[in-house]
Amino acid sequence: MPVKIGILHEKIKLDAKRSNSKRLEEALMKLMEGYSGVKVVVLPPYPFTGPLSVYEESKARRVIWSNAERVPTGLVKVKQSSVIATLTKWSYKYGVYIIGGPIIERAGPRVYLSLLAVSPKGLVFDKYRKVGLSRLEERLGISYGKKPGILNIEELKLTVGVFVDEDLAYPEFFRAIQAGNSNIIIGFYMPHESHYLGRVKNKNAAILTADLTLINSFLITRSKETGLPIILVGGAVEVSENGERLIAMPTIPVEPDAGIIDDEIRDVDDLGSHLIVEVDTNTSKPRQLRYPDLVTSKLSCKAIEEKAWRANMEPG
Repeated sequence: MPVKIGILHEKIKLDAKRSNSKRLEEALMKLMEGYSGVKVVVLPPYPFTGPLSVYEESKARRVIWSNAERVPTGLVKVKQSSVIATLTKWSYKYGVYIIGGPIIERAGPRVYLSLLAVSPKGLVFDKYRKVGLSRLEERLGISYGKKPGILNIEELKLTVGVFVDEDLAYPEFFRAIQAGNSNIIIGFYMPHESHYLGRVKNKNAAILTADLTLINSFLITRSKETGLPIILVGGAVEVSENGERLIAMPTIPVEPDAGIIDDEIRDVDDLGSHLIVEVDTNTSKPRQLRYPDLVTSKLSCKAIEEKAWRANMEPG
């Protein structure tokens, strides 16, 4: 049976966790009331604080340490004001799996940008720590994740490959997702200055966005390489106090054979809307990897882990 996934295409404010939580819950409620049978809900990128790239560097450091929180597994107590408490409450209340983030995760002395997967039981059951860090994130002391983004939702027999921002530029990362037998790939992207993915561009006087020609080219290539549908989840972030200036990104669905599905794109004019995707786990399978590809995938995973280890061991 196909699994129905609901994706929120929303606008948030910088460093406004409380108001963002309220807006997102209203959107979640609207989605669940309007569409029956939704099993998985995907939040917009950086849903509670906005991306670090939007802040001045000194402010970004304060945002990190004021918002970093531990990500527990199993039944444990968390602060009611935490992102974890909010996500687990929503998943339990609405009876859906939720994929949300990145959030700022603290683990001992290290800080990560992490995507979380939460079950209808109100538990965090899986997570992905961002591997492809930007130069700004490196300077801010964010640590590299060690593993490719693969979230297993066993009850639905659904495996979701996930990526964030710079991950899109690394073919080895997607080969690892392919080797993990994912059924669909969901990515999270907010425009930023990127060595690989281009500069932030003016869509008009009030809206900053990414180089969509370049992003679309990457998306089509990754979808064809893996043989899997990709949903790039976008949205918008208010970067001025009066809300008149936005950094925005479309939500873009891609199919390996058809390319970009133009009719399903959600853009700035569609903020506050949803995209509904159905995934047949019996037929949506990655392209079969040849033996050399499997070897390369294993080596890529090892290289990711070693790169993360080296980066995390460096002083400062």
